[in-house]
Amino acid sequence: MTQISEHPRYLPPVGKTVAQVEEIVILKNINHSIVPNVKILEYKIPGLSNSNPSLTTGQLVKPSNGGIKTVYDPVFWTDPKLKKAAQEALIDNAKKRGSVNDGQFRGVTKEGYNIEGYIKNGNIDTFYFL
Repeated sequence: MTQISEHPRYLPPVGKTVAQVEEIVILKNINHSIVPNVKILEYKIPGLSNSNPSLTTGQLVKPSNGGIKTVYDPVFWTDPKLKKAAQEALIDNAKKRGSVNDGQFRGVTKEGYNIEGYIKNGNIDTFYFL
């Protein structure tokens, strides 16, 4: 089970397994400046030893995604509503570029929200509000 700490000064102890420490440390939790009911989380994870990758180093590091996560209020942003927003942004992108290919896309929803995402094998793989 993922353990989360909202204490930005938390440092994991040295020589523990990930199961023994907080797995995610939230540094910032802010409301999106434009999109309602969306939060932007900045976080770090425990650093792992090069010599024994199952043990912590006592330091926090940014994960490979840069340590930024967009979190949606599921009451407001239902799955169908999120899917519709992503599709609108993809259509906007296609109108501007003339086609849609695998890779990154950027577009605007009918409500005026900017979205960036990635297409993989012809399908939207991931996306988030800018």
